[in-house]
Amino acid sequence: DNSQSISINIRMEKDKMIWLSAKLAGIIPLAKVLITPTEVKFYEKVKKTYFVGDFRLLSDWLGTNLDFQKVQNLLTGQTIYNLEEGNYEMEETPNGFEFQSDEEAFLTKLFLLNPQTFKAEAQQLVRGEENQSLTITYPKYQEINGFDFPKEIQIIANQGGESTKIEIEFRSLEMDVPIDFPFDIPSGYKEIKIE
Repeated sequence: DNSQSISINIRMEKDKMIWLSAKLAGIIPLAKVLITPTEVKFYEKVKKTYFVGDFRLLSDWLGTNLDFQKVQNLLTGQTIYNLEEGNYEMEETPNGFEFQSDEEAFLTKLFLLNPQTFKAEAQQLVRGEENQSLTITYPKYQEINGFDFPKEIQIIANQGGESTKIEIEFRSLEMDVPIDFPFDIPSGYKEIKIE
């Protein structure tokens, strides 16, 4: 029932680090996140809390198991799961190549790939018994230095009748430039513990 618009600066080094800095109205600092293959760290300034741990928090929040590679793939328009691992039925449809996992599995996976670029157009993960789903769509792509990169990403996470919708629009993108990843948890912040 709430809607918020937040500017997020994202910096990535392939297979090593993802850094996010969120600001309200583009000027008021809200939070920072640093994700590596082994760790997730973030702090937020409103309640002055921080978290240092693994991917359990992100996984619980989105309702699916995540790791660094899956987050990186999600942000770059790749399929979250490697299609070469696992059994999928492939069908060529008017919208592209559709891959679907075994419907009897605990987690049903559905991927729609663009037939020209093989980039993800849509991805869906469903846990029917737990009433959980994660749907990711990529309405627009942009070409940067010869690479197709998402211009827009829409994420809808449903869990037990509750729904969270995240819309991402990349307004400016640079590739192959030197970057740093400044991240220091301010003193006096309270640690978030996950049981």
